[in-house]
Amino acid sequence: MIYPAVMSWEPPGGNRPPQPHDPVPSVPHGLATHPDAPRPRGRKKSVTAIAALLFGTFGMVPIAVPLAIAALLRLRRSGKSGSSLAISGLLLSAGWTVIGVVAALLFIGATASHRTSLSGVSFSALKGRAHSSSSHLAGVVQAASSAA
Repeated sequence: MIYPAVMSWEPPGGNRPPQPHDPVPSVPHGLATHPDAPRPRGRKKSVTAIAALLFGTFGMVPIAVPLAIAALLRLRRSGKSGSSLAISGLLLSAGWTVIGVVAALLFIGATASHRTSLSGVSFSALKGRAHSSSSHLAGVVQAASSAA
């Protein structure tokens, strides 16, 4: 005689082979882990380091540099991760700074060469041209009014 308790026996730990009426697991094949296995938990990222990276990416150097330095100092004391994000924010800020300095030097060089090309023209010569063009305009207006 078979006892009912023997028929419903499961292996220790509650693991049993899948049955046809079981729902399909939502985890892709090969990624499923044992239900009792500890889940890998990454350390929490520093919000300050993430902000430094974002501000550094968009070229907001005066905001990104202090945030990155603060993040690096805090990360030494806390157990959070994110030092690579803070360093990336610093490097991006340095890149934007180099681009800004080069652009400023090019702009200064272009305006300096433009100033030297105008250095031969005096202000009085420009004033005389403006005066002669205004007297020319007055003559045109006077001729138009006498013709009408």
